[in-house]
Amino acid sequence: MLLCLFILMAFSAQVHAQTDPVDDMISLDSLLNMRISSASKYEQSTSEAPASVTIVTRDEIRQYGYQDLSELLNQVRDLYVSFDRDYTYVGVRGFSRPTDYNNRIGVMVNGSLINENMWGIAPVGAEFMGLNIDMVERVEFIRGPGSALYGNSPMLGLLNIVTCTPQNLEGLQVSAEAGSFGKLQTSLVFGKAFNNGLDVSVSGRLGKVAGQNLYFPEYDDSSTNFGVAEKRDWGRYGGFTTQVAWKGFTWQSVYSNRVTGLSTGSFEVLFNDPQSQNADRYGMTELKWEQDLSSRTAFAARTYGNYFQNIGQYPYDSSDGGLVKEQTLTLYGGAEARMRCDISGNNRLVAGIEYIRHFNARYSQVDNASTLWAGDFPYSVFSVYAQDEYQPFKWLSLTIGGRYDHLYLGRQALTPRLAALFFPRNGTTLKLMYGEAFRTPTVYEYNVDDPIYARPNFDLRSERIRTLELNVAQRISKELLLNAAGFYNQMTNLIDQVEDEIDGLIQYQNVGEAAGFGASAELIVRVEPGLQAYANYSYQHMRDAFSDLPLTNSPAHLVKMGASLRILRHLRASMEGNLQSGRVTLQGNSTDPFLYLSAQMGFEPNFEENDFLNRFHAYIKVRNLLGTQFGYPGGYEHVQDIIFQNGRTFNLKLQVDIF
Repeated sequence: MLLCLFILMAFSAQVHAQTDPVDDMISLDSLLNMRISSASKYEQSTSEAPASVTIVTRDEIRQYGYQDLSELLNQVRDLYVSFDRDYTYVGVRGFSRPTDYNNRIGVMVNGSLINENMWGIAPVGAEFMGLNIDMVERVEFIRGPGSALYGNSPMLGLLNIVTCTPQNLEGLQVSAEAGSFGKLQTSLVFGKAFNNGLDVSVSGRLGKVAGQNLYFPEYDDSSTNFGVAEKRDWGRYGGFTTQVAWKGFTWQSVYSNRVTGLSTGSFEVLFNDPQSQNADRYGMTELKWEQDLSSRTAFAARTYGNYFQNIGQYPYDSSDGGLVKEQTLTLYGGAEARMRCDISGNNRLVAGIEYIRHFNARYSQVDNASTLWAGDFPYSVFSVYAQDEYQPFKWLSLTIGGRYDHLYLGRQALTPRLAALFFPRNGTTLKLMYGEAFRTPTVYEYNVDDPIYARPNFDLRSERIRTLELNVAQRISKELLLNAAGFYNQMTNLIDQVEDEIDGLIQYQNVGEAAGFGASAELIVRVEPGLQAYANYSYQHMRDAFSDLPLTNSPAHLVKMGASLRILRHLRASMEGNLQSGRVTLQGNSTDPFLYLSAQMGFEPNFEENDFLNRFHAYIKVRNLLGTQFGYPGGYEHVQDIIFQNGRTFNLKLQVDIF
């Protein structure tokens, strides 16, 4: 295999390297000791956290040339993605329902959730392209139920995007990119730590894609342009992030906007019609204050607001209403207060209270003649939570926690969390964890009476998941780390779309239960100077609890590998591979297994005598290096059973560090 050969060559090069310059690669020690707060709402190392955590660092993002979060997540152990040429979906340990908009995971920016409140969308792909990934310091993915600390939705996991502080940046960086299908993009990142204690960081991104001609055999007819959508997948996007910190106060703001053409003819719209498009806008702002009250206690408080707007244009025949416009507007804000108290030297308690007011959860549909449906569903959520970590022995740490939520329509939820961490010797960590989580029906699933597509269901119950997991981390040597895990998931009251046989309208119903188990292992390599590599394998056996049939969109086997090394003084080469087994489609067919390779060559100067030249960087990346033809299962709204993905594509990036 090409990637295996690349890794072997990398090892050989590093073993014999003696005069190469020191690289800025993060060492294995630094990776293991990296402090995170998303697993317990206070800072701790990954080995101390009562969760299975994967961290992707800024240098890995740069070295592998990740363009967005979905490309990064597709290489993480236990995860896989799907793309329907509008939205990107993340599967976790064999579970990813069609067109669920990732409403069973939580996405956070610096610990603040950004899921919107109509569909519960958690943006990770093209719909969140306004997020400048050059501004990301690291990405943390926490597997398993997250409701005990974060409430509704994070049944399968939590994704935390940690942005760069001025200390990580200290200057101005600009970049320009060009790529396949007429892609043009520019971005900037700025950070400055002032002498008076004020820290400021800002980033922005702006781009567009002209699109490509796509062939869909399901539409191969003279009335539908013989199945060719002519550059209907165009896109425009932009956004910014800001963070200002001073004397314990931190203010952050995030905005992302994208507009894209729709190429697949989803929701039975007129195929290849230039009016078909979709727009998503996300906004988030937060002010928080953190202060150590004493050597044993700390207090944190925050207030925040989240905004989301979706505007879709769907062209139909004039007899069906002509151009239908769909609009969603959601706005919510909240406040949280949290106390951390070290009761003794080996006992730490964290407790908090949170209130969220959903001011708007507004949805409407209009056609050329009238308003088809409109409604607004404001509501409030009140929550309290606590988690206690007790370490009776040096080799044992126990965690117990829980959260109570008073939710939408008077629903209530109590979710526990238990963990036992064992440290039998230096370099070895064993974690045994149990957790529960829930997802209440979304506003759309419960309420929306769409005359074209859906009817409401006021009898929907909340989904539940119970997870048992064993995680092992073994430090093999200074350069090698082995992570392994096994899990069992049981999910009840699953909400899925059911189509009425008479009028064709869909309704969301509690129709499913799922259960399954799996195991995964990963080897992480850090060899100085200049080599980092990984290889992981995941097996996931998820079944419908009633029929014992495999779940749709659930690959049983995932194999991923990657390596990045400095091959010459000023050049870095990186390659990644992703091998996946087939997935069952909604029509009962199966996608083909596929191998996806990508490679990047980067010019990263390291002149000792010329600092000016060190400011210039250049990267060229080739995705789908072998030109593999592969596809993902379509959703309920698609005629296509399988939606095929892009062939070989190219991307060139030029970056300049101004100061």
